[in-house]
Amino acid sequence: MGRSMFGITAALALAVLLAAPAGAGEKVTMDGSTGMIPLISELAKAYQRKQPGVEMGIGKGIESIGGIRSTTEGKIDAGLVSRPLKPEEKGAGLKEVEIARVGTVFAAHAENPIAGITEQQACDVYAGKVKNWKEVGGPDLAILPLSRPPQEADPPVIRDKIACFKELREAEGVLVLLKSGDMSNAMASRAGTIGMTNTTALGALKGKVKALALGGVAPTQENVGKGAYPLIRRFFIVTKGNPSPTIARFLEFVRSADGAKVVTELNAVPFM
Repeated sequence: MGRSMFGITAALALAVLLAAPAGAGEKVTMDGSTGMIPLISELAKAYQRKQPGVEMGIGKGIESIGGIRSTTEGKIDAGLVSRPLKPEEKGAGLKEVEIARVGTVFAAHAENPIAGITEQQACDVYAGKVKNWKEVGGPDLAILPLSRPPQEADPPVIRDKIACFKELREAEGVLVLLKSGDMSNAMASRAGTIGMTNTTALGALKGKVKALALGGVAPTQENVGKGAYPLIRRFFIVTKGNPSPTIARFLEFVRSADGAKVVTELNAVPFM
């Protein structure tokens, strides 16, 4: 007698499972810090080349606080957060894994010949005391200072490390931009701007915007890696509770030699 229909169906199902690549049918959704999106997108592409069965859903950026909130509410599998979690966030059950470090930088349009500024000059620009690039060794060109919301990404790093920014009240002429992408677009399109961003976001601009040395120290990967450059921003992947097996496998790749290669290529320093 031949096998029953149930037996044939079960055998076919088993054959399909055995033939499927590891991770087939799995999906990861991540969103959060806009400044992390270029790095995570490239890491996701590299991971999919090794695990083609995994679908990587990367958002367009909802900033760190949005990534934290969406992760807490279960709307995404993991949040992209460019700062350490606060005690109350950890108390709510969130877990963080650090994946990279980048330099927070003051940046200018690529056509601006100025190479760097001092900490005091940066403070004077954002306080409205310095309004033209020629006052800090640059061309005769009006300065348009760009900033981010006070608690988002780069400003807290700057306030923490540059003494004169701790009590600084930004001048009325400072334009506050809500997203990292808005900052990038503004710096790339207007020659007189100075803005706050990170070295990975600059890499995505393909030479349209350049990082300024701070106090004579350039934000190179070597200087960021050894702590010689003072403004360092940390990138984390955050999950609600311990990472799921799917997220854990992605994190293992990110912190492997292959992941480190991708991180390095995007002007960041791997955290392994």
